[in-house]
Amino acid sequence: MKQFQLFVALIAVLGAGSVGWGAQNGSARRPDPFVGTWKLNIARSKIDPATLRAYPVPDNQTEVYRAVAGERMEMVWTRPGDTGAISTSTFRWPLQGGKVEDEFTTPAFFSVTTVIGPGDFYVTYIQDGKQANFMHKVVSPDGKTMTITQSGVVEGRPATRVLIWER
Repeated sequence: MKQFQLFVALIAVLGAGSVGWGAQNGSARRPDPFVGTWKLNIARSKIDPATLRAYPVPDNQTEVYRAVAGERMEMVWTRPGDTGAISTSTFRWPLQGGKVEDEFTTPAFFSVTTVIGPGDFYVTYIQDGKQANFMHKVVSPDGKTMTITQSGVVEGRPATRVLIWER
């Protein structure tokens, strides 16, 4: 598992994820499988109890993906905050993969996308020059379900959560 995580981080950091999400036969584009609105189905998701304690998951989260100018993808994440007020965060990254722009990025903490193919990419989180955790996002072949598998360390031990999103 550590070798796999190191491999994913290395690919992300070197920017080797150069496969375009919409690339088809080298020139034409097809619709990106992520584009649209996704709602979290907490009942179908699987979350380690320690992860849930450290990172609570509101059951009424949404993620909205859209292609934006400059060959970029934008995702707006909406969920209730600690006080119950709705909060949103916006993330943008190159369609072919690369560094994510968001409000959480600092010189010591940032994330990078690595595109595997249409409907399949990784997000690697780098903190203080080392991989902190990673997330794998995959859209089902029928385009109706998105699975996000997040792996990292919680309370000093490896933890994984699998979040199921539906259109």
